Amino acid sequence: MEKMKRIAKGLDVVSIILFVILAATLVALAVGGVALFAVHLRSEELLMLEEIRLPGIPGIVDATVTDPAAFVRFCIVGLLLGALFMVGMLWIVHIIRRILSPMKEGRPFAGSVSRDIRTLGWIDLGFGVVNMIISGVMGGLLAKAVSVSSGSYTFHFSLNFLLIAAVLFLFSYIFHYGEMLQQQADETL
Repeated sequence: MEKMKRIAKGLDVVSIILFVILAATLVALAVGGVALFAVHLRSEELLMLEEIRLPGIPGIVDATVTDPAAFVRFCIVGLLLGALFMVGMLWIVHIIRRILSPMKEGRPFAGSVSRDIRTLGWIDLGFGVVNMIISGVMGGLLAKAVSVSSGSYTFHFSLNFLLIAAVLFLFSYIFHYGEMLQQQADETL
């Protein structure tokens, strides 16, 4: 029991650090998106790029910006979507801290743990579906803004989020059963 408490306290410290990093990243993304939007409103000819490298997009080596305004819109939307993603990650870290809270006290089968784990499962499902939609939309925005000279843009998606959600739901049921057993044991005493 003491080992579980010690591990839960350590994980809580790590989650606090992660929370601070995510919050700082959120602020940076939001400020960057607003600043880029403000600069874009003031200058129509913000970008005069001929050749850019897009290393983060698989399969694309070189691209030429054909519509600078569309490329700026792509960047603004990307920054704001990144900020929304950070808000979701902050919510997840908050839920994980709620799960760790009773475990730090040596009560892994407290009444709220199974609900919080189930909530994480639903969040994972939502993130997975939204991620697939956003990937398609961002691909369309990028295709409008640039022409690719080598490589091509393809839409990739993964259904791994379904497996993760299934595991989280399974853990939720296991913890719910543990909560019922704990309640029975407490009533017996």
